[in-house]
Amino acid sequence: MSVGLAMFATLVGCARSHDAPTGHSESALLVDCLTGVWLHDERPCSLTCPPGSPLETPECSAKDCVESGFSYLRADGTSTDGVLRRSATLRTFSALGGGRGLQTASWSVADGKLTQAFATRTWTTEVSCSGATLARPKIAVYKPAPAGLAVAIAGASKGSSWSGVAYVP
Repeated sequence: MSVGLAMFATLVGCARSHDAPTGHSESALLVDCLTGVWLHDERPCSLTCPPGSPLETPECSAKDCVESGFSYLRADGTSTDGVLRRSATLRTFSALGGGRGLQTASWSVADGKLTQAFATRTWTTEVSCSGATLARPKIAVYKPAPAGLAVAIAGASKGSSWSGVAYVP
């Protein structure tokens, strides 16, 4: 299996199937479901791209630009959270602040709760996951990132560039 295909299978959770194999705990199944790249609170960039602002990204010029929060929950128990803008027309995405606004954490699941331990705070929230949605009541409902975007976010998280990163829509 090629590296790209292996990463794709990992990020989309093998179609996020959640039939409980014998001997697997509910927490383990929840971890399986949560692992990947999730998007929330999508909105058109026309509402959030102030021209000439330091917050302007290359995607702001595209009519199809969308801004959303994201959470990349890795199988190794680490995560990256932030806000990104993307354009299918330009085939690029950028994290706000060029990646400086990204937050990394460790994460774990116990008793139906997701805990993320960031450098300055720890969040513990109830969580449910169906594969099609990740729900954190009173916070957000997340949807899986499109496969090409998930692979590009995974790649960007290993490097230092989060501006104008190419992806396959």
